Amino acid sequence: MKKIEILETAEAMLAGGVMTADQKSRYPRWLVRNVLARGYDSLIASAFEQSRTGMTKKDEFLLDNYSVTYTPSTDNPVVVQYNTERQKYYCDLPADIIVLKDNSGIRLITPLTNEAGAGVLVTSVASVIRSSLTVSQINTRFTYRLEGTKRVWFEFPIVVIEDLIMRLIPTFDALSDVDEVDEPSMMTKNGLFTIYDYVKQNLIPMPPTKQTEDNTVV
Repeated sequence: MKKIEILETAEAMLAGGVMTADQKSRYPRWLVRNVLARGYDSLIASAFEQSRTGMTKKDEFLLDNYSVTYTPSTDNPVVVQYNTERQKYYCDLPADIIVLKDNSGIRLITPLTNEAGAGVLVTSVASVIRSSLTVSQINTRFTYRLEGTKRVWFEFPIVVIEDLIMRLIPTFDALSDVDEVDEPSMMTKNGLFTIYDYVKQNLIPMPPTKQTEDNTVV
């Protein structure tokens, strides 16, 4: 579904159909969007941990269902730059990603015209060791590592590659309205818990008062 369709589905679920004016006052779009954002990010992270620990079958949860591909020509472009102080190439991620173990929010970084030549994610320590080896001793594919939550540093052993594709797991807020993703869910002791269950759990008990965006009650 497109992000906007997930939002509209959540609104329809809260209203039991098309929202009336009173329901729109009780559940303004900004509020529904904010709750969806929290639920979307946390459910993906929780389901990912379940799949890692074996609580669910790995093929039941695929991170790529929530991935978005970015290129040098997308609205949020992939722009490789050179840092003269550190004498290294880098790129700031074109979207904020959900924080997952082992930097799994980055699914793939690969040359624009050669997906088989995808880069290899390494830790900071492994990057130092790898860069000290001769090209003949290592895989000739480039490596990358995430520094902080936003910046990716590259090591290009043979030739600099500036046209790259990134496949990332963006946060809900980082998705555009037309980005297509799955609707996250996770298994609980009571069964499947969906993003819409999260919205109902957080919004339906809310007192029927109109709230403004600065969180004051009118």
